Amino acid sequence: MAVVLQDLYGLVSHKQMALIAGKKGMNRPVRWLHMVESVDIASFLEGDEIAFVTGIGLKQPGVKAVPELVRAIYDHGASAIVLNVGPYIPAIPESVQAFCDDVALPLFQVPWDVHMAELMHIFSTEITERERLERDMQQAFETAVMKPVPAEPYLSVFSKYGFRPELPYRLLVLCPGREAAKTQTDWLEKVRFSLDHRMKHGLFPGESCLWLLTTCCDTGTIQQRAEQWLSDGLAGMVGVSDCIDGLSSLSAAYEQASLALRLQRRKGNALLFYDELGAYTLLFNQKDPAVMERFCRRVLHKAEEYDRLHGSSLLEVLTMYLQMNGSVQKTADVLHIHRNTVNYKLHKLADLLDCDLSDFSVRFTLQLALMIKEIR
Repeated sequence: MAVVLQDLYGLVSHKQMALIAGKKGMNRPVRWLHMVESVDIASFLEGDEIAFVTGIGLKQPGVKAVPELVRAIYDHGASAIVLNVGPYIPAIPESVQAFCDDVALPLFQVPWDVHMAELMHIFSTEITERERLERDMQQAFETAVMKPVPAEPYLSVFSKYGFRPELPYRLLVLCPGREAAKTQTDWLEKVRFSLDHRMKHGLFPGESCLWLLTTCCDTGTIQQRAEQWLSDGLAGMVGVSDCIDGLSSLSAAYEQASLALRLQRRKGNALLFYDELGAYTLLFNQKDPAVMERFCRRVLHKAEEYDRLHGSSLLEVLTMYLQMNGSVQKTADVLHIHRNTVNYKLHKLADLLDCDLSDFSVRFTLQLALMIKEIR
């Protein structure tokens, strides 16, 4: 969990550390700190660090080498630069300030009598504490959604970090989109910085997704944010749970969001709310999955076997036929096949299943079996 630069700056506002350029970059993440006294050392930066510079290692005296060093630090992905103004850097050139403003790279100056080591200690302590928070919260989240254990252990962790157990929450699952970062950590941070920080939320990495826990249960607000992620390419699909009554129901929210995502993948929806799933929610909450499995098998088994043995698509045609409210022509148009082919396959199905597809009760039974097939 990277710390936001603005948060770190708030810890040392009393230490005469002044922001003089790059104000637009104050929401940059910070992973660690590094002393950078030369262009060569700048190459050791790994990205998202604060570079501290006293000037003691500059090859040229005064301010002549500062622009080159600042540019090198920027090129290697630093989140910010702190320059120690004193005997080695008597002043910060205006050209450097202009450059940092142009690229939104926060530039701070610190007087010589302020110890850089003290600033670095404050920052490193905060970063380390945030990393501990991330580990604790991730473990609590995994325990809450995956393991059938009493709620008290993980609720105490959530409470410790500001999540009130009794509040309503919603859980969202995000699959990566075209603009998701190369690493999951970078992607997580991009999503984090897109959130409204006035609302309590937690982000947790999954195997190939991100989970967002939020106190916002307003469907309109969540839909607007999700559509923005989809538009920006930060997400390719978003599944949203129902609003749950407290963190003790987090496991249920996890299952709901997972179901929404699973149905999205089959139906091609980019955004799906659990409370929009209709009859699927009743099937999902069936306490005995074996009952549904037997029902589905009894209704569809012969057609499934026929498709498997002959490489045919009877169930695909049936599914679309039912979605098109029994219209042969619309089914043919959607599947890009001739209506005679649709009629042939429907007749074959009727023979296999020994049923009348014009009968509403038969269609309802088949539709129910197909829905169970989608979620099993």
